[in-house]
Amino acid sequence: MNSFHSYHSYSSNGLIYINNGYKFPNMHRWGPGVRDVYSLHYIVSGKGTLETRNTSFPLKAGESFVILPYTEIYYYPDPQDPWEYVWIEFKGDEVPHLLSITEFAPDKPVAAEAPSNLEPMYGIASNADAKPFEKMRSDAELRLLLSYRKSMPHSANWRAS
Repeated sequence: MNSFHSYHSYSSNGLIYINNGYKFPNMHRWGPGVRDVYSLHYIVSGKGTLETRNTSFPLKAGESFVILPYTEIYYYPDPQDPWEYVWIEFKGDEVPHLLSITEFAPDKPVAAEAPSNLEPMYGIASNADAKPFEKMRSDAELRLLLSYRKSMPHSANWRAS
């Protein structure tokens, strides 16, 4: 007799993939504004700037930045070398903990240049109309992506402002 149960749905409030995308090099700007989800951006090429919490962060290829929910942000490309980037949006009860063990912090939303190209990792499949195993894979792929930004735990307060 098979002791496994068949489940036809998958739900997790811990980490929820929402959306992802790609911006080719252009002069697209975002903000000033506020989002209601977390967003992780990876700079494929070029340069740009993130402004948040009264601080400007210059960015270049290979670096990443995180956007926190309910925090005012503004980001824009360098006019001489506009950036190309990929991004992913996510939310969930587990996100503050996951981010607390990365190199990101609320006052340091930028991560140093990655040791390898992370662009392919941003191609996570959409959860819309996904089968339960596909949603589990999206969850796992997002965790894997965040793991590339792991560091020693720190005591930063990760509650959205």
